[in-house]
Amino acid sequence: MMNNGPVTSTTQKGVITRILGNLITVWPLNVHQEKALVFQDVAPISSQYLRLGDWIQMEVESGDVVVYREKIEPVLQTSVTLRGNVQVKTLLYFPNGINRSHEHVIGYSDDVGQVGIFFPCPGLRANFSYNVWVSRPLKKFASLEKRYNVHWCVVRQTIVPLMQDCNARLLYGSESVDYSCKHVNTLTESTGECEDFNNTLTENTFSSRDVGFSYALNFNNNALRRLYSVPEVREAVYQCSSDFAHSIETYLSISCD
Repeated sequence: MMNNGPVTSTTQKGVITRILGNLITVWPLNVHQEKALVFQDVAPISSQYLRLGDWIQMEVESGDVVVYREKIEPVLQTSVTLRGNVQVKTLLYFPNGINRSHEHVIGYSDDVGQVGIFFPCPGLRANFSYNVWVSRPLKKFASLEKRYNVHWCVVRQTIVPLMQDCNARLLYGSESVDYSCKHVNTLTESTGECEDFNNTLTENTFSSRDVGFSYALNFNNNALRRLYSVPEVREAVYQCSSDFAHSIETYLSISCD
């Protein structure tokens, strides 16, 4: 059974990014890490066999010599592509903003440090955070890795902003979001409707003469905020049209002002 083992001043954790025979390449989880570690693995017991994407805890002596390693549970969500490209999921944000005049964008992760985005992504916003898959740069990006001094880059994917912190307050207002209704099509036993999103104004709920236009508008804005707060809904909108998703976010931000 995997465990995290004892931790000392020389202990590091990392993900296996390449295996060639008994030669193991591991990238330590450190925002200041500049290079991978390579070591010759000894014949382990069956439960300690290493595969691409496995995580290990290791003791590293001076000269980047790995003197001990132990397989552990993944520190970050990890996947391996059919081509053997190891990807990890991390939170990406932009503490220095986004320079639109530059061809490429550099973000930051508290897990792996600076992260490059080497494909067009005009919808990125500097005041949002993104939960993204990143990988070590492929050989074709070697010059960009050196140019920007980044050792991880975002892989192509649908990039959906996270609604959190100050952005969440802008988009959701002061009203707390109830996540008890996980999906839009979740039904209650008594009514056959999803109570969280049953916010449409009806005659049964209010008399038309009792509801002012501003109240009705605010009521439906709240309904939209609650619906759009569901990650599955937000991702589906982005998959359909990122422009439409941006227009929703802009509208909700303005309506909170």
